Amino acid sequence: MKPLIHPRDYCAPATFAKELEDIFFQRWICAGVRSQLAEHQDYRCIEIGGVSVILQNFEGQIKAFNNVCSHRFARLQPGSAGNRELICPYHGWRYNQEGLPHIVPKRPTISELSAATLCDYRLSRWHVRTFGPMIFIKKEHPAQELPADDLERQFAAYAPALLALGEACGELVENTEYRIKANWKVVVENTLEGYHVDCVHPESIGKLGIAGLSPRGADTSSGAPAMGSAFTFAAENSAVFSPLDAELSARMDRAYRFLAQRPQRLTGYRHYYCFPNFVSASTRGESFSLQRILPIDESTTQLTSYFFATNGLENLSKLEAAMKRQFYKSAGDFVRQIFSEDVGICEQVQSSVGFAHGQGVLSDEEERICAFHRAYQSAMVLAGS
Repeated sequence: MKPLIHPRDYCAPATFAKELEDIFFQRWICAGVRSQLAEHQDYRCIEIGGVSVILQNFEGQIKAFNNVCSHRFARLQPGSAGNRELICPYHGWRYNQEGLPHIVPKRPTISELSAATLCDYRLSRWHVRTFGPMIFIKKEHPAQELPADDLERQFAAYAPALLALGEACGELVENTEYRIKANWKVVVENTLEGYHVDCVHPESIGKLGIAGLSPRGADTSSGAPAMGSAFTFAAENSAVFSPLDAELSARMDRAYRFLAQRPQRLTGYRHYYCFPNFVSASTRGESFSLQRILPIDESTTQLTSYFFATNGLENLSKLEAAMKRQFYKSAGDFVRQIFSEDVGICEQVQSSVGFAHGQGVLSDEEERICAFHRAYQSAMVLAGS
């Protein structure tokens, strides 16, 4: 298979600007986790291609706005996270949950500001939906009305499975941020293939005994499934299921019997990628890694990992509770090791992609990258038509 994205498009500022307008400002974007905005006035700011967006809790309702005051354009929330009214630190304009200025100091001195013109100073808004433990946002466009299931439509056939995994998430064990010196597409492509495991992850993922891709044309006439990993595709999205080494799985069952109470008793590793920036992965339903990939500029990406324990483990003995703490500490260390390895290789790719000769080639194990390229091309062409 041949790649469909040219190497120059991983470096060009003009391409990046078009991606923001045609992809990230047109689709639902994974933005954060509900538990981090639990209290009234809790806020978090994220950056999408230089645009700062506030997610804020208003009496239990999460709203999202561009982080810029309508008066003189100061940042409304100067920090990355906290608990604070939506108030401009420059001149004290306060905004309500609809993004309207409802308290303006010395308001009578601003002749243009009246009840009739108030909407002219409304903050730029984003639609907000929650799905499992996650928050998704989509930029508002004039006269655009969204159906209630618009987010689920973006997930396509994977929506039920993703919701089941999300509902099985329990405690947020850790939240880790990685500022990667690589284009967002490099980061996405890295998560879509296991071809690099032997070279990049020999001491981490390599030890799980995850099977490689099932050979094309494998004989399944007996009714037995092929033993390797299998890909599926749904609209712009893709998934892989990988069985684990049977002996390793049996040892885990014996060592961590308390995990038998988990609601999602998967038999292997499952990984979903939803275009453009959401990843949901789980090993055996014991833990869940939900990831957010945000483009900062043409050569910088912020990767955020939310690592959850499974729910259903509330009534444990003291010994089991201690085992649970140790299990998830080790699992968290394992996940961080994998990400540190991936960050290094993605940055290496970015450092050289700009002077690539030709467009490269994709193996069968990289078929999900080809699907990503098709989704990318379609999004860019349709938005420009």
